Amino acid sequence: MKRLRPRWDLGLRSLLRHEWRPLVSRDHLRADLIAGVTVACAAVPLSLAIALASGVTPGAGLVTAIVAGVVCALFGGMPLAISGPAVAMTVLTAAIVETHGISGLMLVVCVCGVLQLVTGVFRLGRFIWFVPVPVVLGLTAGIGALVVVAQLPRALGLPPPHASHIVDVVRHIGQYVGDAEASAIALSAAAAAVTLLLPWWLPQAPAVFVAVAIPTLLAAILHLDSPTLGALPPSLLASQLPTFPVEGLLSLLTASLMLYALASVETLFLSAAVDPRVPVARHDPDQELIGQGLGNLAAALSGGLPISGAISRTALNVQAGARTRRAALVQSVALLATVLVLGPVLGRIPLAALAGVLVAVALRMLNPREFLGLLRASRTDAAICGVTFAALVLGDLLFDVRTGFGAAFAIAVVRIVQIKVAVEPADQPDTARVVLRGSITRQSSLYIEALRAEVELLPARGAVIFELHEVTALDPSGAAMLARLFTDIDTRGRTIAIVGLAETHVAQLVAADPGGRIAARMAATETDVLRLLSPDHVTRPIERLIAGAQRFQQSPGRRRRLLIERLAKAQDPHTLFISCADSRVVPTLLTSTDPGELLQVRNLGNIVPPSGDAAMPAEGAAVEYALTRLRITEIVVCGHSGCGAMTALLTRDLAAGMPSVAEWLRPAAALLARLPADATPADAAMANVVLQLEHLRTYPIVRERLAAGQLQLHGWYYDIGVGALSAWDDDSEQFVALVGATPLSASDLAADVERVDLA
Repeated sequence: MKRLRPRWDLGLRSLLRHEWRPLVSRDHLRADLIAGVTVACAAVPLSLAIALASGVTPGAGLVTAIVAGVVCALFGGMPLAISGPAVAMTVLTAAIVETHGISGLMLVVCVCGVLQLVTGVFRLGRFIWFVPVPVVLGLTAGIGALVVVAQLPRALGLPPPHASHIVDVVRHIGQYVGDAEASAIALSAAAAAVTLLLPWWLPQAPAVFVAVAIPTLLAAILHLDSPTLGALPPSLLASQLPTFPVEGLLSLLTASLMLYALASVETLFLSAAVDPRVPVARHDPDQELIGQGLGNLAAALSGGLPISGAISRTALNVQAGARTRRAALVQSVALLATVLVLGPVLGRIPLAALAGVLVAVALRMLNPREFLGLLRASRTDAAICGVTFAALVLGDLLFDVRTGFGAAFAIAVVRIVQIKVAVEPADQPDTARVVLRGSITRQSSLYIEALRAEVELLPARGAVIFELHEVTALDPSGAAMLARLFTDIDTRGRTIAIVGLAETHVAQLVAADPGGRIAARMAATETDVLRLLSPDHVTRPIERLIAGAQRFQQSPGRRRRLLIERLAKAQDPHTLFISCADSRVVPTLLTSTDPGELLQVRNLGNIVPPSGDAAMPAEGAAVEYALTRLRITEIVVCGHSGCGAMTALLTRDLAAGMPSVAEWLRPAAALLARLPADATPADAAMANVVLQLEHLRTYPIVRERLAAGQLQLHGWYYDIGVGALSAWDDDSEQFVALVGATPLSASDLAADVERVDLA
């Protein structure tokens, strides 16, 4: 991986050259003005609500939004991101204020800013991705649940509880629910409904602004007696610099680390989510953390709250048509103007309306769809998410957030060592083969980015084969990263082919690519790979075999060196496997066995002529050699659906010019007398398996070993269409599933054999 130099200049050279020039340009000025004002309309009520939920004055929320909007817009690594106070940090902030006071919060925010600044300067931003997605989802959902419960007393018009723990709040609500104010319930419900529903109808509208404006107007018109925000202070800035506490520094440092992790993860998750929707350059995680660090320092010194990237305001900024960083600056100016001009109006906002907005935003943080997607991808990840959620909601906040991030680090270490990436030369010229092994998750981002850099060094018009046979897990974040990688490579002129990915993961990968490019690049076999890479070139079969032989010498020889060295000395198979020569029936694939385990006999119709038959020598020789010299203890006869030999035998439709085939099928003709007139090819294939087991018992060596208990005979049937294997049961005289004991009738297993030719 390429070593990156620290950004001692805080990225100023790059920002001056590429990012700040558009700020003084007339290009996109109208779009940025509209977007900035739109976001400011949403930022005012949200900042007030977050401040109240955090246990600080309303002015602290507004000054935080103004300062963060300017600093992060100038120094951040995501041009269209909006930063400010975030709902995700209200619970942690309130816990810090309750435990350590305002001065303690200022120290925590300053330390958080310094840590973010150092992380960005030393270009360690990508390591934030090592926090596992399940832990982040669990923490986010847990915080959302805590915010909902914490705001319920205010939304119901009840007095605040004496303690902030969720159990105490619920008890408080149960004790005083009879005193709930109808006006407060109506105002909070209206605010929550507008916040949740308006984005569905008008995604470009500032839903939070409308959600607060409507209850405020209703309260004024109807003269409702509902507590309001009250007059804002004449100056939003702190009257003096904060004094940092000297006691409890260890606890404050722990809180600073938790805030740093939560704010950084929240910001970078936002950047990755918005990246595909933004018509500008990709985000820079290191520069974004530099901007966040400077923003937190500025907010702390202004007496404000901790900041992070705000996903709802950023999404609104993008939807409103923002094109440059100027939109965030306009938002800050509009915020300041709103406070100066409409300060008295803001003071009349009902507290219940602000509580309703917070409840709605927090409900979205619960995001059950994300959890269900995680459950489908990995039950282990879903369990981690659930445990993190439960621990946060039911336990002590500061302790359990610390525990959650400790678990996150442990999980990350395990997952980091699970992924391996290798770029190898392929069999075709100007082609590379990329082999991915292990779990592809959010923690794989460093490897995916390093892989992207390596692919960039390949020939500009070359081809890349991605071999994913050994990818064991793929979560939604990993699928999104792979989709972006494949799409970027494909759009830059390189031809790609993706082979070997499990079907469940294929669905995830295709779903992560709304453009539909990846679906067209998926290959099931190496032959499909060749067709994708050279659609106009007809590859001769021998060329395909030679290419496969080269790959066998280059790759499996290394992976299975010990096995191959052992097989070079002697063979020791445990089973004689007699199957059809059909190319779709591969015994080692069906049984997941390695070379050296199966002695295979394959012929048309998996036939074993009876002992003494004129056609016996080849199959008879294999049976005798297997039992006498190799001491094999198991023999399997395996038939299959869609068998061309059985179809020809059943329909008596043997094409002219195949006398050898007609003679070969003669020993199996006896099964025709056992089948009903309406028998299907599947019936014939299964009856043929039973007949061949009877033929095996005509061999003296087989009878001898069976009598001595040294041999077992098995009859199997393989349904190609569903990939199911069933076995003949002598007691019930029918085929039953190999796993479990569900009877399988011939009609259930019948395949569409009309398309199958004898050849």
